Amino acid sequence: MDIKTVKAVICRQFGSPEDVLELTQEDPGSPGPGQARVSMLAAPVNPADINVIQGKYGLLPELPAHCGNEGVGEVVALGPGVRGLEVGARVRPVPGVGTWREELVAPAEQLTPLPAGMQVEHAAMLTVNPATAYRMLKDFVDLEPGAWVLQNAGTSAVGWHVVQLCRHMGLRSLSVVRREEARRELRDLGADQVLTEEESSARRIREVCGDQDPRLALNGVGGRSALNLALALGARGTLVTYGAMCMEPVRIPNGPLIFKELRLA
Repeated sequence: MDIKTVKAVICRQFGSPEDVLELTQEDPGSPGPGQARVSMLAAPVNPADINVIQGKYGLLPELPAHCGNEGVGEVVALGPGVRGLEVGARVRPVPGVGTWREELVAPAEQLTPLPAGMQVEHAAMLTVNPATAYRMLKDFVDLEPGAWVLQNAGTSAVGWHVVQLCRHMGLRSLSVVRREEARRELRDLGADQVLTEEESSARRIREVCGDQDPRLALNGVGGRSALNLALALGARGTLVTYGAMCMEPVRIPNGPLIFKELRLA
């Protein structure tokens, strides 16, 4: 096939995205043995992508680096020895490949084939947020049907998936949001209860949950919001932190850690 240059977003140093990102032209090259060339169809921008560019994420790439952690593309060429892929197949690159570019060449084992008929927008956002929500609901606490799951950042992509997965799993969700108008938005998705940050004291959360002590809370914000969730948990409850949108640390008093045996993950 003819080699062409394609557009790609490169990060050469950490800092504010508007200052450090560079739109370049590059030649991905022909796929070698065990590799495939992929034309990217869509790639989202997640908060973690911004944190990586800023140099504030827990795992940082060596620079210069291609940006973008997820997306969906179409195989346009195969190198020798590739099995399980064919030209025209839609694939999901593994995180770290760098998806903010028009085309890329990657090892075939780093490309997961996707079912035919999946919408491009859905396929592009399959890796990060739905998987995060699912793993948090399944990996930390063994929840019985009807159990409460607390979360802040209710209108985030992860928050949306938590609400829908809870409904699918027979769990009840209480979401904390910043905007009053977000109540209906989450209710329409299946949220059982929605509180604003201003009314989401630990006491109020426990009142809403009634007689059942919540055992799992999901924190994507930090600061006071995370503290309210933690204090609303019952004995041996678990607070799982996956984000820090307010950029403030999680501070839990000694008492709940000692006498309620709260678990922080």
